[in-house]
Amino acid sequence: MPTWIAVFYAIFLITSSIWVALLLWIQQPISLWGSVILIAAWLIFAALCFYFRHVNVPNLKWLHAAYMMALSCIIGGFFLMTPQNDRVWEPNVERLAHYRFVDGQVEIYNVRNFIWQDQDTYTTQWETRRYALENIQSVDLIVSHFIAGPVAHAFISFGFADGQHLAFSLEVRQEKEEGFSVLGGFFRQYELALVVGDENDVIYARSNIRDEEVYIYPISIQTTDMQMLFLEYLNQANRLNHQPRWYNTLVSNCTTILFDLMEYAMGNIPRDYRVLLPGLLPDYLYDHTQLDSRFTLDEWKQRAHVNPKTAHLTQGPDQAEPPFSQLIRIH
Repeated sequence: MPTWIAVFYAIFLITSSIWVALLLWIQQPISLWGSVILIAAWLIFAALCFYFRHVNVPNLKWLHAAYMMALSCIIGGFFLMTPQNDRVWEPNVERLAHYRFVDGQVEIYNVRNFIWQDQDTYTTQWETRRYALENIQSVDLIVSHFIAGPVAHAFISFGFADGQHLAFSLEVRQEKEEGFSVLGGFFRQYELALVVGDENDVIYARSNIRDEEVYIYPISIQTTDMQMLFLEYLNQANRLNHQPRWYNTLVSNCTTILFDLMEYAMGNIPRDYRVLLPGLLPDYLYDHTQLDSRFTLDEWKQRAHVNPKTAHLTQGPDQAEPPFSQLIRIH
């Protein structure tokens, strides 16, 4: 075997064996210890192929062929996994929003408006609401840092002429007591959910209940584009009701799908690496003149910071004066 082929084969064995081991660990097709045994067996199998990669013994050729066949079956099984809507979900993603037109307005079902006391104590409220497209006046990007740095969660909120705001947040749809793993998002552990919710729930839960650092940035787009984007989010909600979709940490997450929806509604939008790092989206907006250049980026971040404005709301957002959605937009 030529040296370059041997090196390539060695790299292939290492990367594929790690991928399979992680897949088995995340999915755990049998019990925990059974999966550990499967992982150990697979790594031993890969190690034997690695050790005998230079040996030109006819009786050992079956070993490499068996590895390739087994790997092909595992990859095939991975891509045959189908997302579901009928699992036992965490209460905050138990229902999926959907909509229809009624009397010239958009009627949205399963709008989330939970009342939060702490992360484990809340009152569930699922509402039906109507909105007129012509009353949409603003669109804001909300960036919520659950850890320091460029990793964050980003979502959109629409403002209406009567002062109402409605948030659309693409999130991991977790099963009950499942927890979240960034690694699991690469291995089809989670379905995708589009949470349509009141800001008193969706933003307050992050800024005051989970103690995430939340920022809100106005986006400068045409009114017709706002309306198209609003409808495209709702269409995405309807699609997820009928065709569940996997969440993927890298290529199908809160920001990549956000940009997909914006492109569908508004046409081509330039992308760069910051699309994959939601915490850097303010920099992206500033560089693409979506934020008022009279202020520096640091000044914008200070103006956009929600937490200092809501820190006193220890008894919930309903005690806010002015109302919560207006309070978090005061500069």
